[in-house]
Amino acid sequence: MRVSLVVLSVGCVAFGALAGPFVQHVAGPAVAGLLDPVGYAAGALGSPVALPDSGVYFEYLHTSTLLIIAAELVLGVAMLVLAVRGRSVQRALLWLRRAHTGSINDYAGYATVGMIAVLSALLL
Repeated sequence: MRVSLVVLSVGCVAFGALAGPFVQHVAGPAVAGLLDPVGYAAGALGSPVALPDSGVYFEYLHTSTLLIIAAELVLGVAMLVLAVRGRSVQRALLWLRRAHTGSINDYAGYATVGMIAVLSALLL
């Protein structure tokens, strides 16, 4: 179990550190292929195709990226403080323990509400 978690952690750090090249060389061309149906079909059928620029980019110093990083750091430090304090974690997770009733209907409802929330966020 530890080895798999270490491998996943290394992968997360690697993709985080190398996000720019990954987006430029992998995600960008994939998006360009999907946004150009004729070019995608030609490429899928084996014809050499020049894909247009997808307009997908990733920059570490972009304002929205910096805000997301700051929010993640603040939440991470807050969770660390909660973990160090011990009993606060138990109080903070008490609502979660109450939600875990063991009823499959409850879990199906949670999954449904979660999917609706994600789809709503993606479609807006």
